[in-house]
Amino acid sequence: MAHFRPSLMLTVFTAVALSVLIGLGTWQARKVGPKSARIAAIKAGFDKPAIDLPLKDAGTYDYRHIVFQGAVIPHSPIRHYLTNLNGRPGYHLYQAVKVAEGPVVFVNLGWIPVDHDISTLSLPVGRVTFHGYLRASAKAAPMQATNNPAQNQWYVANVDEMASYLKGQGFDIPSVYNMRVILDDDQQQALPQKGQMYVKIPNKHKEYAFTWFGIAGALIAVYIGFGLQRGREFNGKASGS
Repeated sequence: MAHFRPSLMLTVFTAVALSVLIGLGTWQARKVGPKSARIAAIKAGFDKPAIDLPLKDAGTYDYRHIVFQGAVIPHSPIRHYLTNLNGRPGYHLYQAVKVAEGPVVFVNLGWIPVDHDISTLSLPVGRVTFHGYLRASAKAAPMQATNNPAQNQWYVANVDEMASYLKGQGFDIPSVYNMRVILDDDQQQALPQKGQMYVKIPNKHKEYAFTWFGIAGALIAVYIGFGLQRGREFNGKASGS
């Protein structure tokens, strides 16, 4: 019967690799529950009645339908460079809106192509009723371009940065909601193209966990196979000596 004789180097490497793989698999497995709960909460929020502004804790209403009135602050829309839902590059237009008895909220008026002239658009002015969905202020992802307010270049819809930019332009913005409003698609005009809300929250943590655990299992099989093979070779040499 062949003996199991793995090398010390292989044993050390396998032990270290297994600890990493099992750690990664466990980390992914622990994220399944919270991500599933978040997706369920978002779906449930879509079915709830629309809420209004002002809100004491707007951050708890992410993805909720909202209907509110506000006074449009008369600045040129901030052009956030991003594709539309069909993947076409262009700008999402953000307008600051002052809510009665509440902070300023930034409203995504819709998307336009890169080469479209903003001056030709019919944009809201004065006091307007808005219908849309609340979304949290965006943060730059790893390797994503950051905003350059000095050059009026926007790649991340961060409401604090947009508010600071408008303050620097002389607009009165004492406080701002840490949320955005993405307008509903009212089907009434071609541009700006409303309804640009991304609801894509992948939940592949279970698959990722199985992948890491599967690699760990394959590594164990290779380790055992190599150890048995080495044991047979060692026994063969011992028998022939």
